[in-house]
Order: sequence, then structure tokens, then C-alpha cells
Amino acid sequence: MSYEDVCKYFGRIQICNINDEYQYSFLKASHNRDSFSLMRLMVSGEGEHTISVSQTDSRCFSRHSEYDYSNCRMIVMKIEEDADNVEELKVKYMKGGSGWERESHIMFDNLPKGDYYVYVEIDWNESTEDTDFCVTCYGASKTFYLRDEKSLYDKNELLRKVYASKAKQTPEGV
Repeated sequence: MSYEDVCKYFGRIQICNINDEYQYSFLKASHNRDSFSLMRLMVSGEGEHTISVSQTDSRCFSRHSEYDYSNCRMIVMKIEEDADNVEELKVKYMKGGSGWERESHIMFDNLPKGDYYVYVEIDWNESTEDTDFCVTCYGASKTFYLRDEKSLYDKNELLRKVYASKAKQTPEGV
């Protein structure tokens, strides 16, 4: 693509973070209103990683569209002990975040090797018809998103378990 084509077809270009040694993985997903996603992420080695959720860019829609970004909440939890049911599952809260931007992200200075769940819940706006999004991981080691495993667990029980893990990490009196 020529420089003139770039100027013609793109209003702006943004490069946030590039490291030639880093790896990138992603998984496209979708969930309905009042639902969630639970993406299983496998991390092969420790190091700096950024996990993000990207909504469809507003420029993919007509200028007259009422499309706007929706509120996105995400929680990254390390799977300490895998299980077929939520009662036996052991997870450790790592980080959480939220935002109304196209991309919500969580950065880790040193994410340990292991298996993780990336919990994603998007409060889709009433006018939003396209409920597709993408979860990504960019970092120092090879990573792989396996699948959405939300059908394995009850949402409320899973959140209770991860919040209990977070409470155990918080120093008393804070």
C-alpha cells in the first residue's frame, strides 16, 4: 500500500507498543446482552504481557449510525486447580479493569506461566447490534486462547470465588 493510499483510507494510525520479540494471540468472540465470556488463556512463560478486549471500531459503521462503545469489564484470574465444576475450581485473582473505550486492557509487568481465565462482560448499548469483540494477549511469551468456557460454570459462583481470592490478597485494614 502506498503512502497516498494510507492517507486516503485511514484518518489516523496509532502504534502503542512494539517489541519485535513479543508474541500476539487473539480469539474472536460474541456474547448477548446480560451474558459474559470466560476465555481460557494458556501462557507458556513468564514476563510482561498485556491482555485486552477490543470492540468493533466505530469507523466500521456508517457516519449516521448510532453505534457507540459499550462498557466492558474484565477480570484476569490464574487457574490454580482446574475442575469440571465451580465448587472444586481454584482461581487466583490477578487484575481487573473496565472502560468505555474501543479497547480495554490490563498490563502485567511479570505474568507467571500457567493457565488463566479472562472474564469479559460487556454491557451492550441498546442501539448496538454488533456484539462481536476480540480478546488479545501481547507479550514476552507464546500464548494461546483455547476457547470460551462460560458454559462450564455458574457466573455468580465463579465471581464469588474470584472475589474471595481477591479478598484474601488484600491486607487487613485496607
